[in-house]
Amino acid sequence: MKPALPLFLERSTRREVDVLYVLLVHSGRYELLPELYEVFGREHLIRFLEVFGGTTLKVPSEQDLAQAARDVSIYCRLSEAPRGSVGEVVGSLAKEYSIEEGVVEQIHAQMAKLMENYDLRKITRDLTHGR
Repeated sequence: MKPALPLFLERSTRREVDVLYVLLVHSGRYELLPELYEVFGREHLIRFLEVFGGTTLKVPSEQDLAQAARDVSIYCRLSEAPRGSVGEVVGSLAKEYSIEEGVVEQIHAQMAKLMENYDLRKITRDLTHGR
């Protein structure tokens, strides 16, 4: 037996889904639905709700995302730097991110250790093929 939501969504009209949306927003318990609707659109929001309904999600803060992007940039740029220019790249990154050169090297080492366990070609291939 199918859960009620997918069954409802299969049989419902666009108007019924829109009324469901109004009911959920009006309940006051799902204050982010309008933003999710704006980001995903109607069809993707329905799919999102089917997959994650009832689940508590934690979304990274803008600050956490900025720090992660910085760390990725440091890792990638240092990993791709020609051997003779690593010191120059470390200095440039330290200046760009207003951190000590030792912190740049520490971030690179932590990221390199993390990435040892992952095959980026496989991850990219899996993401491309929807796995």
